[in-house]
Amino acid sequence: MLKSITIALLISILFTTPQFAQQYTENNSQNNAGISQDIQNYTTRANQYNQQNTNGTPYHNDQFENGSLINGNIIVASNVYLRYNAVHDEFQIKQTPNVSDDRIQAVRKSPEVFVKLGNELFTYVVPGNGVGGYYSVLVEGKKINLYKKFAKKFVEGRKSVNMMTGDVPNRLVNESSYFIVTSKGEFTKLPKRKNRKFQVIGGDKSNDLRKYANAKNLNINREEDLIKLVEYYNNSF
Repeated sequence: MLKSITIALLISILFTTPQFAQQYTENNSQNNAGISQDIQNYTTRANQYNQQNTNGTPYHNDQFENGSLINGNIIVASNVYLRYNAVHDEFQIKQTPNVSDDRIQAVRKSPEVFVKLGNELFTYVVPGNGVGGYYSVLVEGKKINLYKKFAKKFVEGRKSVNMMTGDVPNRLVNESSYFIVTSKGEFTKLPKRKNRKFQVIGGDKSNDLRKYANAKNLNINREEDLIKLVEYYNNSF
């Protein structure tokens, strides 16, 4: 959960002052592991993925992207390189682009540490009651939040049944799901059916929410429209 920290506050923190940038640079000396001393407490050994006989990538994006780590209201690492390993549900981190693969670290999982990757903000939820791990925060509102979970589904391959066709290898396919999170931290996964989505989001206001979607030509199955509907619910009821 984001607790008392708002997305607006976290984003505003990223627009750091020149004094902070200078201070960060001065404290940014690297050790032999390619991670500076000031963020070692936020990293751990990264999991290694054995991709043998499996097509597809374990990463949300194969390329490392510029990002930040935020602990509370303090940026503990800025301008680091991050990528999300959806198979192991962890963020890999390196401080410079040329760090070798065998020296890549992982962000230590903690509900207090947020990951800013590009335009996305990720929060970590301690596993329990069927949910947990990293979630992308799409909406934080007065009543409900909208989270997105990235995952990889393992699809087992199969042997060829005749000489005319080849074997089908194992593969990883992208999966994503959306969750409504209440202010009490209760998670509800959004179902696939449109009507059920309106009910989960709107509750006794689901008909009003559906009328608004029709009036504005919003498709609740599209992420950008889903975000608009959750924001409308938070601001209107």
